[in-house]
Formats: sequence, structure tokens, C-alpha cells
Amino acid sequence: MKKIINFLKRFQLIKVLFWRLRSFVLKFLFKIKFLGVFKGKNIQIIGFNKVNIGKGSTLGDNFWLNIANEGYKDKLQNVQIGEYSNFGRNNFITICDQLVIGEYFFSSCYCSIIGAGHSASDPYVPYITSDVIDLGKGIHIGANVSMGAHSMIVGSVNIGFGSIIGAGSLVNEDVPSLSIVVGSPAKVVKRYSLEKKQWVRTEDFIETVLISEDEYLSMIKKNHPSIPLPYHAASARMGWI
Repeated sequence: MKKIINFLKRFQLIKVLFWRLRSFVLKFLFKIKFLGVFKGKNIQIIGFNKVNIGKGSTLGDNFWLNIANEGYKDKLQNVQIGEYSNFGRNNFITICDQLVIGEYFFSSCYCSIIGAGHSASDPYVPYITSDVIDLGKGIHIGANVSMGAHSMIVGSVNIGFGSIIGAGSLVNEDVPSLSIVVGSPAKVVKRYSLEKKQWVRTEDFIETVLISEDEYLSMIKKNHPSIPLPYHAASARMGWI
């Protein structure tokens, strides 16, 4: 019996050493692949070979991205994150098939993007071991979208460019471009009037002037040719005052 116990202990130690070595190698490969991306402390990405992150982006402390699909069995890049995107501390993302985030994305702390979950069809199966299911056909977030602290995006939704998700809001439906949404579930409370050049209440909004996302991005890049990386907001790695 003692021999069996000792063998199991050694086997467990080998498993721990294997996973630590694997983690070290993956961290090294990640740093090489994304040299222009600032990484905070305790970053975890499951399926980093499926990710493309634009230059000038930041991943805050305790950022966790979980891609639940075929892993190395295909060469698809399921997650596309645009340049100069900033993820705050303690952000959590889980998806199956697709997540597209436009340039200049900004999230505060404790934000979540949920595109996958565990099946609850059979309550006699431990949910932690049940099949992982896609919650739709992917999530698309336009350029320069902001997520307030503790906000959440759930399911297959499209968030239009230039929109703001208020703190604590839960978005489970599409959001039009240049909108402010708040609440759980989130509702549009304001739209940006291109004609008046100001935010107006939804009931007072009349869409007379249209702009494409490419035109919107061109204006931002023209007016803000360089974006400083928010190191201190992203990570305690930069120290405290």
C-alpha cells in the first residue's frame, strides 16, 4: 500500500512539473508573439494560438481568456483584438467560435464577455464536466467601445462602434453604434447626434447624418495619431504611489 501511495505522489509531482514547464514555455512564446502588447500580472490565456492582439494593447492584472474549441486541431484564429485596446484588471472572457473586438476598446475592472458556457440540459451531470456550448454565432464589438466596471456582455451580440456600456450593465442584445446603454438587461438611454455633435436622449434622437465605422476610425486616428499605454491602470507591476 505504501508503495502505491509513494508512486501516486511521484506521479502527481511529475504532473505538476509538466504543467509548470508547459506554462513557462507558453508564456515565453506569448511574449515573443506579442512584443507590442503590455501584459500585467497573472495573465491566463487558454488557446493563445487562436488569438491575434493588435499592437499597443494592454492586458490588465488577472486577465483570463478561455477559448473552448478544437485547440491545435485547426489553425483558425477565433479571437481578433484590434490595436490600442485596453483590458482592465480582473477581466474574464470565454468564447467558443468567434470574438472580434475593434480598435481602441476600453474596459474597466471586473468586466466579462461571455460567449460560451457549460450545458445544463442534464442536472444529474456535474456541470463542471458537462459539454461546453456556444451561446450563439460569436460576439462582435466595434471600434472605440467602452465597458464600465463590472459590466457584462452575454451571448451572440453586436456592439456598434463608439458605444458606452455603463457600469454594472448586462448586455444581451445588439447595441447600435454611438449609443449609451445602462441597466440589467441593458437599455439604450442616449445616442450621439452627429448633426448636433452631442449625446441626446433616445426619445429625442433623429438619425439624419450617417457615418461608417471606417470613417469614424479615420477621424479618431487623424485627431489622435498616438495613444499612450495606460500602464498604471492595467497593472500593479508598475508600482504604487
